[in-house]
Amino acid sequence: MGQLDFLPVLLGSDVNVYGMARSFHEAYGIKSVAVGKGRLNATSNSSIVSVECVEPNLEDDAVFCKTLIDFAGRYPNKTLLLVPCGDNYIKLLVRNQEQLRPYYRFECIDEPLLMRLSIKESFYQVCEEHGFAFPKTTTCSYETYKGVKLPFDFPVIIKPSNSVAYWNCHFQYKKKVFVANNREEFDAILDAIYGSSYKDHLICRNIFQGTTAICV
Repeated sequence: MGQLDFLPVLLGSDVNVYGMARSFHEAYGIKSVAVGKGRLNATSNSSIVSVECVEPNLEDDAVFCKTLIDFAGRYPNKTLLLVPCGDNYIKLLVRNQEQLRPYYRFECIDEPLLMRLSIKESFYQVCEEHGFAFPKTTTCSYETYKGVKLPFDFPVIIKPSNSVAYWNCHFQYKKKVFVANNREEFDAILDAIYGSSYKDHLICRNIFQGTTAICV
């Protein structure tokens, strides 16, 4: 293979970034660079990716654009492939894609479609529109979760509808997805989640059957 003139620029510094860097390395034998809000263990001391720029305020749109435009100036002779490795970075890129297109190569959808796909209630609507099979669900909100009636039996999977808002909230024993085996566990999990800064909808799905009902 001839000398490659492109460089993967990965957004983030977690295990998703490491996995993407590994894919580039396996396919092309190249090392990636990363831009993120901090330095995490998953990409520390790696021989296939280096976190070359850290900006704690990267989720601010103006800071995001300036940081990436300045970073592109380090590699004037490279084609820079910009790859967001997390929901928050995807939304940042979608919102700011026109400002960054002169400096990076990337593909992304427009913001209205992103919002339909990233919020799980509307994502399920898209699945229905296109005839895709998916587990039927119910949702509950911060306003209605107390004593909400479930249209199916336990165990029940609980996950956030808005993954970006959930990523930024903090509470004890936080998990990406919860499983409640009975009503007591279900109520305790919802109390913990809504006791944090997260106030968006939650998706609840029975593990064994799919019955649709919406609590709003």
